[in-house]
Amino acid sequence: MLAVGDKAKSLAGSNITVLNPFDHKRSFVGNFAYAEKLLQHAVREVLSKSRFAISPRIVMHQLEKAEGGLTDIEERVLKELAMVAGAREVLVCNHQTRINANNSSYSELKKQLSA
Repeated sequence: MLAVGDKAKSLAGSNITVLNPFDHKRSFVGNFAYAEKLLQHAVREVLSKSRFAISPRIVMHQLEKAEGGLTDIEERVLKELAMVAGAREVLVCNHQTRINANNSSYSELKKQLSA
């Protein structure tokens, strides 16, 4: 993996292929292996400035293709993706309202989801 997002699109060329592992017409994960690598890359980027090896707590929030809620399998996919990326704890938020990360702490979200 060389880049993510717009940077990856700008690198697209004859010898570089740009893939979106979350692009699939029936499911929200089209390629599990590439999705793992993408999330591992994202966690490394966020934690790259840390001197210590930390395992973050991750909130997975599926906004697209979640009409009627998530199935047990979809929740498990999100949890496993986050765990492979290095999370020590994972919350799967399955409501369609966006989470405001500036106003919600991890513990508040955990209480809301367990209620």
